[in-house]
Amino acid sequence: MVKVMNIHQKAFTLVEILIVIIIVGIVAGFGIPNFSKSIGRSRVRDAMNNLSVIHAANAIYEVRNNANVSGDLDAINDKLKLNIISSGGTIYQCSTGICTATSAAGTSDFVVTMNLNAALEKTNLVCSPSSSSSCP
Repeated sequence: MVKVMNIHQKAFTLVEILIVIIIVGIVAGFGIPNFSKSIGRSRVRDAMNNLSVIHAANAIYEVRNNANVSGDLDAINDKLKLNIISSGGTIYQCSTGICTATSAAGTSDFVVTMNLNAALEKTNLVCSPSSSSSCP
């Protein structure tokens, strides 16, 4: 027995489905760039917070060893007894009293610099955006 489709049966038309897909695309078009920017800003803030921790730990290290910490993140973690994890491709480097956090991953390229010999203040952190990224 062959089942015949009822003419009055409710279903979505192709035009209705296309309209819904277009609306979802427009909403996603507004949301995705904002999400990408917020991820970039959070990576910059993470780098600033990590440099503040390095600055505070270096103050103790400097009193004990009469020298500033230097080297890459592994050397910094080892000398200062920290456990900072380089997330999102951020590279930490300290030399001659200046620590930098550099990132060149995707759309949020930045360089955050901190002078270890200066007082720990917000003005001591300098963020330099590269390309189209922004610093908070």
